[in-house]
Amino acid sequence: MEMVDPNAGLPDSARRRGDSWADLRRFTRARIALGRAGGSQRTAELLDFRLAHARARDAVMEEFHPGVSGWVLGPSGYRPGLGTAAPTS
Repeated sequence: MEMVDPNAGLPDSARRRGDSWADLRRFTRARIALGRAGGSQRTAELLDFRLAHARARDAVMEEFHPGVSGWVLGPSGYRPGLGTAAPTS
């Protein structure tokens, strides 16, 4: 598991007072304890989430090309195969 800097992106005030969520944030890239600006999320976190969400939607809606996937993933030893485990009759 990759270790993540628990204080990355935190304002200096949060770093000084000791963030109680820092230990958990170190083990995940999940968006936990992002902080608030009044009743809303902070702008940077909201924009980061919207960008990630838009990229995920684009990836899901994009047409799948198995040949390209094999070309990109082939050097790592992955060989994609199309098939099904469902009964054929």
